[in-house]
Amino acid sequence: MLLRTAFAGKPHMADESLQSNRRLEILLVGALVVSIVVVAAYFTLEFSGVLDRDVWTREHPLTSPIAVVSVKDGVVTLSDGRSFAPAGVERAQIITPAKYDEALAAATDQGVEVLLDLGNGRAVLMCEPRFRNTCGTRGYKGDRHAWWAGGTYGCRLSELLICSGYAIITTDKSELPPREQWHLEATVATFPSPPQSGWEFRRLTKGRAFSFTPEILYLGDEQMYTAVYKEPPS
Repeated sequence: MLLRTAFAGKPHMADESLQSNRRLEILLVGALVVSIVVVAAYFTLEFSGVLDRDVWTREHPLTSPIAVVSVKDGVVTLSDGRSFAPAGVERAQIITPAKYDEALAAATDQGVEVLLDLGNGRAVLMCEPRFRNTCGTRGYKGDRHAWWAGGTYGCRLSELLICSGYAIITTDKSELPPREQWHLEATVATFPSPPQSGWEFRRLTKGRAFSFTPEILYLGDEQMYTAVYKEPPS
């Protein structure tokens, strides 16, 4: 009687054990499917570039830029109502007026600072143009999803126009103080072979940018200018 009672519960226990095993199998299969989906989604995002982001750097940024509201006939008009042509330079003959204005717009897209108003419609202006990196530099500062998109570089506008091939020094530089004359002459000496058609530039989602060129790293570097050209006037 006791044996019958003991074995009577075994079929029920076996059914429960079987159901428990099936539930466990379903859970394990479900977890495996979810894991596969998650891993597949991650690699899809990884290789599609969705996780990537652009990183822009700034070198010698402007401290109090004034917005440029228009560029026409080689003259930039500022948001405070003043209008200036870059001091000490004129458009290179090979560059069309329209392309010159486009270059001015790209260079002054983030505003300007007025270093020296010459009082004759010209001024020594600082600008901070963007330079777009086109080489696909990934892994900026160890982050594999960070792409160095490029940088902005503060520099004198007239020097930028000379180095980039859009402008040449004017015949008469007497309007400029000696040190500003030296800056332009040193730019020519340091970068003696500017591109005939000017630096390339492109439109971004917001604004414009020149294609990155290593010359921008040394533009305005007075130590470099002194080594290549001569000591600046005191």
